[in-house]
Amino acid sequence: MGYTESVAGTSKHTPDPAWEKFGNMLKDFREKRLDVSLRELEQCERNQGKEPFTKSTLHRYETGRLLPRLRYADQLDELYQAGGWIRTEVANLRDAGWDPARDNDGVDRKSTRLNSSHLAES
Repeated sequence: MGYTESVAGTSKHTPDPAWEKFGNMLKDFREKRLDVSLRELEQCERNQGKEPFTKSTLHRYETGRLLPRLRYADQLDELYQAGGWIRTEVANLRDAGWDPARDNDGVDRKSTRLNSSHLAES
């Protein structure tokens, strides 16, 4: 997966080829199917909900510098009018690093579970 390392006070990003491929497909989808700029996509009605995507974030997705979290995949799918394609791709890309003890956003599920010993009655 993509990572950032510090080199003499600067960040050097080593992109993941799979993320870049996803980003290129996302950009092609926007340019060829929707025929809109990033700014137009950012400002469109479909992106005016509770958590709208900024132009910068969309650009990071399209360049492969950032992979969307799975919880945002449906929202992106609606924004790009992709018919489920984005959700499927993000799920597949994130699947390689899936940890059953964590949800897809890295939140430890174990810490949110009740301890069964608290439920037992004496």
